[in-house]
Amino acid sequence: MIKANESLDSNVVLYTGVAPVTVIGINPDKTELEVLGYKPKDEPKYIQDDGGCRIDVYVKESTTGAKAKVVFWLKEGKKSNTGKFRAIDKFGKTTWLAVDSTDNLVNPNMDWFDFDSARKCYDGEENLSQFIQCLANVKKGEEGRLDNVSLLVQGNVQELHDIAASVPNNKVKVCFAIQNEKYQGVYGKAFQRGWAKDNDYIAKAIGGDDYNKLDCGNPPYNFKVWNGQPTMKNVPATAASTGDDAPADDLPF
Repeated sequence: MIKANESLDSNVVLYTGVAPVTVIGINPDKTELEVLGYKPKDEPKYIQDDGGCRIDVYVKESTTGAKAKVVFWLKEGKKSNTGKFRAIDKFGKTTWLAVDSTDNLVNPNMDWFDFDSARKCYDGEENLSQFIQCLANVKKGEEGRLDNVSLLVQGNVQELHDIAASVPNNKVKVCFAIQNEKYQGVYGKAFQRGWAKDNDYIAKAIGGDDYNKLDCGNPPYNFKVWNGQPTMKNVPATAASTGDDAPADDLPF
């Protein structure tokens, strides 16, 4: 029996490692994707059958022109196995909180977390919020939570467009990665400000991520052309905190 194999463009250059990028598109339609240089067969489907929404943020690295998309999956948050909910405060900090008999969040009395502004966090919101905070260069002590996540889940990404348009020259550090040994991807769980002098926060997050299936390259994750050979994954390191009962100083901003 003849085995059929997918034909890929051998001229496409793929990259691994961390680089500062600019945002060039957010949930673009088919025509907008074509303007960006892509060749989609159909209109992209962002609203998911499970009631959530996929947020595709297209980014570009300026020195090479390398393009990729950062994917965020948003949907209603669910309880953990221990009955807790992920919560997010107005500064974008998150933690797991218990709920009382009326399903309201229980005050954890943690001085680094603003319980008065806390609400249940959507699945995927924490990573998206971190990306947007880095893009917007939110300063310590300033509010960093998205206002209209309920609209984002419905496919209305105007808030993200407005933020990106307000800082067109701002950059975010992301880690380019290889998906399934043939596609350009981006590690979507850790980001840094574009002006950050090192890659430490992203490197620690990748090293401590046992669920990462992307090939991000080798530490210290310098940006470079992928040579076509799989590289080391999940090198042991201290996992970077993204808000789990950790002070704000552990975040990349």
